Amino acid sequence: MDKEQLDRYLQANPFEQLNKIVFSLLFDDITRLIIAPGTKLNVAQIATDLNISRTPVTEALKMLFNIGFVETIAGKSGFYVSSIKREEISKLYTAREMIESKAASLCAMLHPCPNIEELEKLAYQYKEGFMVNDYDVIRNVDIPFHELIIESCGNTHIQQCYTLLKQQIHRYQWFSINVSRNDAENPVAQDLIP
Repeated sequence: MDKEQLDRYLQANPFEQLNKIVFSLLFDDITRLIIAPGTKLNVAQIATDLNISRTPVTEALKMLFNIGFVETIAGKSGFYVSSIKREEISKLYTAREMIESKAASLCAMLHPCPNIEELEKLAYQYKEGFMVNDYDVIRNVDIPFHELIIESCGNTHIQQCYTLLKQQIHRYQWFSINVSRNDAENPVAQDLIP
């Protein structure tokens, strides 16, 4: 994360509040594991790197704290990127499975099922990526496929529940894919297999 990224984001979103932009930049870096779990986030350094005051950085870190991306550690000052625990990943995927299976069921009851052609296309791309271990394809297809199921179900309450999980899903997906890419046995995926 640097001043150049901030400037690009500002050009694309000129009316966005600075703390929300810093949140988005940090969110992306944490999600993509550019900033690793356990890393201390230095408010002064981030502010200097972005050439902004500390206030929007502090506000962004509080927003990240509220969604569980950063944590405080007893006896230490500041914010740290929260660790990724297998138990939490398993719980998240259980919740995701429950919400998405109901959404898929609702889609199946609609005649015709909305967006079925796009869902089939994404499912085929995912399968092809999986068969050749192309993790970039998997990552780029997985979330749009699942979001389209949620969007297509027509139930606003299910859609709202999914929105609450979406940020964590993005983070854990990147983590799982990077573990898969670097570990042939992928212990995270093994935990998620029923």
